[in-house]
Amino acid sequence: MVDQQMGSTYTGAMSSEPSIAGEVHALFERASQPIYVVDERRRLVFLNRACAEWLGVGPDDLLGRECRYHSVSAAEYPDALVAALCPPPEALAGRPASGTIVVPAASHAAQPHDAEQRNAVFVPLSVGDKTMRAVVVLVERPGAREACIGEEHFSRVSQVLHERLAEVRRQWGDRYTIDRLLGTSPAIERARKQAMLASGSDVAVLIVGPAGSGRQHVARTIHLQRWDEPRPPLVPLACSLLGADLLQSTLEALARSDAAGPTSGGRGTLLLNEVDQLPVELQRVLSENLVGRFPLRVMATSHRRLEELVAEGTFDERLACALGTLVIELPPLADRSEDVELLAQAALEEQNAAGEKQLQGFSEEAMDRLVAYAWPGNVDELFDVVRQAHREASGPLVEEPDLPLAVRMVHGVAPRPRETTIVLDNFLREIEIELIQRAMQQAKGNKAKAARLLGMTRPRLYRRLEQLGLAESTGS
Repeated sequence: MVDQQMGSTYTGAMSSEPSIAGEVHALFERASQPIYVVDERRRLVFLNRACAEWLGVGPDDLLGRECRYHSVSAAEYPDALVAALCPPPEALAGRPASGTIVVPAASHAAQPHDAEQRNAVFVPLSVGDKTMRAVVVLVERPGAREACIGEEHFSRVSQVLHERLAEVRRQWGDRYTIDRLLGTSPAIERARKQAMLASGSDVAVLIVGPAGSGRQHVARTIHLQRWDEPRPPLVPLACSLLGADLLQSTLEALARSDAAGPTSGGRGTLLLNEVDQLPVELQRVLSENLVGRFPLRVMATSHRRLEELVAEGTFDERLACALGTLVIELPPLADRSEDVELLAQAALEEQNAAGEKQLQGFSEEAMDRLVAYAWPGNVDELFDVVRQAHREASGPLVEEPDLPLAVRMVHGVAPRPRETTIVLDNFLREIEIELIQRAMQQAKGNKAKAARLLGMTRPRLYRRLEQLGLAESTGS
């Protein structure tokens, strides 16, 4: 591996000794491991031959493009590839970092259907006045152990969340814009799988959940992923605002029109928002028009399950059956607090993708507040809060003061458990020392007996005592 300290030496000389810079450039070009350079404007300015071969692209396809720190699934090639190569904002702020790069599957030449993941070290380069000029990225060869340089706990947590997002994108595919369905809670995993099932069929879908849980977002995702371009239309109706005449005329117009269109390749979709808010007389009108002869696919959103309303006598049973072929339930965010961290990171990276300002994640204190907050507005409120905090933040992380007052005033915030790094060799060495010491105690200092207890030969035990520095303490 190229020396990680070379970056600062190279940069200091680069401004005054062009020949030395040229030599380092040639060294990078000859290196067998992938190396690339991103300048202070986040533009990809260098890509060595090994890196181009790894990515399966020509340098001209990527050089000059701006990197943005996100894993948003809507990004298209080569923007998705450039985003994958973006150094973490802490490196762009001048601090060494390490992490993982996941090359999008669609752009990887060797395995077009399987993304490749490699560890990388990000080395900031600065000139005499300490101004950050570029970040050299040294990509490890396959199978290399993860490097850890200059990492603080909060930055590592942000990096882990970023990598988890990339893994989710890879697992579920770039076709699915599932940001409001991110998480590992059982309820949201079930909802995510149901949404993918719904996107592969034409059945009626009912999406149930509290306000702000992302019901309309899920409905749009299902509709958009059902068809390739050109897509048939999505026609939303706000049921709480409809009158009888408007509802009847709208349904008749939709039934008469060629809603799908001759070239769209499929039916359009009627989206009934808050169908549980329809008065009973309008429910009957809707049922008469929808059941059996309506040309569009129908999806609906509701605060409650329709069978509960039927049991209460406030909803038409025939309509409830027509709308509820597949029911997707979205839980309140307060019931899945374990998903807040990943959702918050996704919301932050959505802002990164949309603008020039790039943040890495959240400080420990800020994330504690987000996890502890009750989220009465659910996922939509979380995304709004992160959007505001992203705008307020002045460093690479969202800090606690950047959050709205209502979130900062949460009481009873428990400290987050700190993530510890386990160095495997040291860990195993400590275990071996403890086991040998216990065996020696049980054998009362008899090394032959201790060797038998440990299942090893006496000469091997002697060697390990010497190698582990236990010879003197055991009387060898």
